[in-house]
Amino acid sequence: MLSHLILTATLFVGNVGMVNAPIQSNYDNSETDPIVMILNQYSDFLFKGETGRSTVFTQEIQELISDRRSFYKDFLEIGLNIQFSSIDSKYLPIESTNLIKNDGGYELIVFEEITLHGNSMITTVEAYPLVQSAKWAINNTDNSAVLIALNDYLTSMEESVSNSLNEDIQIHLVLKHEMTFTEGRDNLLLIKDSFDDKSIENVDGTDVVVWKDEGFVRIKPDWTKFPDYQFFNTPIEELGKQLPLEYTSIYGKNLSKSEGFISSFDHSSAA
Repeated sequence: MLSHLILTATLFVGNVGMVNAPIQSNYDNSETDPIVMILNQYSDFLFKGETGRSTVFTQEIQELISDRRSFYKDFLEIGLNIQFSSIDSKYLPIESTNLIKNDGGYELIVFEEITLHGNSMITTVEAYPLVQSAKWAINNTDNSAVLIALNDYLTSMEESVSNSLNEDIQIHLVLKHEMTFTEGRDNLLLIKDSFDDKSIENVDGTDVVVWKDEGFVRIKPDWTKFPDYQFFNTPIEELGKQLPLEYTSIYGKNLSKSEGFISSFDHSSAA
């Protein structure tokens, strides 16, 4: 229900998917280790948005890096209404038990910490849809208990939005990668990389890439199901009508200045 999202909404800052990453490692992980060097270069290219003339990535991997930057930009700007700024990437230490040598190279499971940086797309508190909808609801509700709850909700929402307007907003993800390296004539080459951020709290994952015969395939989330996308793409009056509905279910029968709007509002539209 969209109405439930409205009551529980906070600005989206924090962890999207957290998987159980190893804390300690028994692998060398020195800066001169060939695999560590490739992972560091991967992070650097993801940060810079370019791969140059890499001798350790296939063309497919270079295209994946470009895809990841494009995806993260859409994630922030379409899904969360945050202006994309930059990406930080850091691979956690390799566990020797997660590195398997085969005839032609290596198979590796490794974890990556991603931090996405951005800024709010709105410039004033009043521009946030839930602030506008709360004011609409207050002006169209006569139930005293509901009015108190709505005013508390408005105050809390205004404070939350105000605190975020000029801050560097950070979104954190932890990805579990399954990589394949092959031994080239002069160095190792990363040829496959599938990953996701699936967890108990995020069973389908948000950042999900699988590898098939034709190459990498991204499983894109439905941005229209993200709360902020819904808030910014739903009429203010519709959002406002749902607040008294929720609070009235808690505090009792509502008396509306717009006679009958509560009873006539179609609950199915909030699904």
